[in-house]
Amino acid sequence: MRIHDLKEILQLNKSTSLSQLRIGQIIQGRVLKIFSQHKAEIQLGGERLVAQLQAPLTVGNHYHFQIQQLGEIMELKVIGGQTNQKPDLMVSQLLQQLGLRVNTNHVDLTKQLMKEDIPFDRKQLQNAFQLLSHYKNKQQALPILKEMIRQQFPITEAVFQALHIKRTMPLAPQLEHLLNSLQQRSIHSELNVQLGQLLQPSTEEKANSQQLVYKQLARLSKSLFPLLQTLGGEDITSPQTIKRWNELIYNQQEYSKQADLTLRKWESKLLLAAANQYLFNDAELAQLKREISQTFPILFTEDLPLSNNYGQLLKSIRLLQKPHTYQQLKQLINVSKSHLLVNPKQQWLALVKQHLQYSGISYEHQIMNEKLQNTTLKGQLILALQQTEGVIQEQIQRVLHNFNGMQLFSVQELNNGFLAAYLQLPASKLGLANDIELKFEGKKTKSGKLDPDHCRILFCLELTNMKQTIVDMHVQNRNVTITVFNDHPELRTLSLKLQPLLKKGLEEMNYYLSTVTFKPLNEERKQLHDANPFGYQGVDYRV
Repeated sequence: MRIHDLKEILQLNKSTSLSQLRIGQIIQGRVLKIFSQHKAEIQLGGERLVAQLQAPLTVGNHYHFQIQQLGEIMELKVIGGQTNQKPDLMVSQLLQQLGLRVNTNHVDLTKQLMKEDIPFDRKQLQNAFQLLSHYKNKQQALPILKEMIRQQFPITEAVFQALHIKRTMPLAPQLEHLLNSLQQRSIHSELNVQLGQLLQPSTEEKANSQQLVYKQLARLSKSLFPLLQTLGGEDITSPQTIKRWNELIYNQQEYSKQADLTLRKWESKLLLAAANQYLFNDAELAQLKREISQTFPILFTEDLPLSNNYGQLLKSIRLLQKPHTYQQLKQLINVSKSHLLVNPKQQWLALVKQHLQYSGISYEHQIMNEKLQNTTLKGQLILALQQTEGVIQEQIQRVLHNFNGMQLFSVQELNNGFLAAYLQLPASKLGLANDIELKFEGKKTKSGKLDPDHCRILFCLELTNMKQTIVDMHVQNRNVTITVFNDHPELRTLSLKLQPLLKKGLEEMNYYLSTVTFKPLNEERKQLHDANPFGYQGVDYRV
């Protein structure tokens, strides 16, 4: 579930503001009062206004109004039939009056716009219907088109693709797949370098992580080295190696059982072979490799060279048999990630600064101001798009669409002096499984910035252990109210130890923790008929 899927849960949609309306737009309204001289009080969205009418109306009825004139007194024209008719019939009449083709998908999109009080004009509908005809999956396209009209974005193929990719494909996996493709084809370019800097820990971070792990190994047991080397080779703290450790822990019972059976069958011969007192014949060696690779696929392949490695193989299988091995692996995982928590604030700020500076989120602004920099990631992507073809070109195009989608939502002016900002960035360097998405909403200060005393911040996180986690934070007069959406049943209890730390940290910045509430995502989804599917051991990251 992404931020755009949570609008109903978190009620992020704002009522239509009269200041956002434009001449020619159509919006549904309700007649509250009738005055003399063909004037009426009408409710449009969440606001009331006095309008000059061009047709007789009935108090209490709903109508579709087209904006004819804006100003102190708004002039409205009634189009279509009354909305107390059947919805499909009423929408069909409206589309016919606008000279647009009537079919099920066109009616569905228009009904959704009306239901959510989203103003639209004939040209927007015409362009949206034309785009809709190009896609087989109409139900997937409808919410994207609705969002384009809501946000007053250009109804074009490029904008549609940007929003579609942003909705369906997280940024981090796209960047990682592109980097892997470039590395596999030995394409060494500035793009390759920048992707690596954005996604992968620095050499210093890797060194710190390995140093911590080796210290922990020395304290725990050097006997784990054979198994760790089998799992990870030289770099025993790489993300791929940590992933293998987690898979071992998850399958502990099965691996322990299989290790016991393997030792019963092969232990004596492996001992003798390690001491050069026994020589496997070709049939035995092939059988041993086959059984080992099938029993422990995460550790061994059938082409594993066993010559002079019988002792290490035996040690690894013995370790897999013992329960304490898996307990020690859990400790090592925590240690390998602990360097991320040494100073999370500085690391977080560094990642955000790097992303804003080098991602190219202001690429078009630089072009307009003649400060074009191909050194930004987006600049390199555009350059590489012209120089590549095939799979890599398609990957680059998807990443560019995602970047364009982020830019569309980066900063928006809301109603009555409110400001909204959106940020999405890959967070693998911080030990998170996927992207971090942040949405800020709040009052706009005289300097054009968000008011830190009155704002709302929404964190959408994909954590390694806690999985899908949404944190909705409200700030009112520097009092902080937090709602955490997560499906883990123990989260409320586990958080009690962290809440005093959170309260103290906020007080140091002159903020005051009011309440912390927990809600399961699955319960919210059931209430909204939302079927989007989403353990917990320790803390993945502190915000």
